[in-house]
Amino acid sequence: MEVNDPVIKMVGNYCTDLHGIDRLIQIYDYASSFQDTSISLDCSELRHLDANLVSLLAALDYKLHLEKNVHFKTDFHLLKKKFSFLFHNGFLKDESFTETDPLQRPLQLTQIDLKDERKFIDFLTGKLMCHNAILPIEERLQKRIRSEIIELYTNICRHSQTQFPFFACGHYYDRAGIFKITIVDLGVGFLPPIFKYTNGEIKTDGDAIQWALEGYNTTSGEPLAGMGLKGMLDFCSTTSGTLQIISGNDFWGTDIKRDDGKSYERMKSRFNGTILNLWVKSVNIP
Repeated sequence: MEVNDPVIKMVGNYCTDLHGIDRLIQIYDYASSFQDTSISLDCSELRHLDANLVSLLAALDYKLHLEKNVHFKTDFHLLKKKFSFLFHNGFLKDESFTETDPLQRPLQLTQIDLKDERKFIDFLTGKLMCHNAILPIEERLQKRIRSEIIELYTNICRHSQTQFPFFACGHYYDRAGIFKITIVDLGVGFLPPIFKYTNGEIKTDGDAIQWALEGYNTTSGEPLAGMGLKGMLDFCSTTSGTLQIISGNDFWGTDIKRDDGKSYERMKSRFNGTILNLWVKSVNIP
């Protein structure tokens, strides 16, 4: 680490929840205040990082590099010992690291350009649907997962209003029997197109997400096509899974229940784009 390098310390736990994702975005916010430099990422006090959140890290790293020419540096030796999954899932690369995950838990980090349909299909059929956390699931539910991910990809291409790629990564948490998938796009998010479409009736990020999830916003020819999320929400309801959507200032989740009936909370940071977390129970569900 160079003496004059800015340093960011990752401390404690970063889980797939509001607090963990908010803190990762805050790292980006601080890093984006620099230009044309390297930043040392100090992970000596990092206790836990959900492996599926690597897709968010990759997206933020991509944006920092492209817009600010900012690069992260870190201690590979430490990460090999404490967080080897960062190498297993392809986020970090080191030719000397040849270890593989014996349980095949990672879903490899994949960066997909919006126009690269072939790469998306390769990811869907060659990585996601043949993952050992998906294969035990009942066939009809596998078909639903495949259908909803295709719908999601179609709507990212249609509505994100960006030329940036999107990022996908996942991890099977074998002790809990849960497969977590995180997909990140760096587009405009939910609110801008929905605010325009509703003539300003929808004014907050959380309400925009909720609007997109309502049943009448289907994919049957509506200009916004419901963002392709209603089917995914129904899938989670049927299978006792979890769906989380983060856009702008708000974190929406099926695991959030407010007294006013809404299912989102405000973050301290703001994410310009969309983060989608899908938790799939890796069991045969009747």
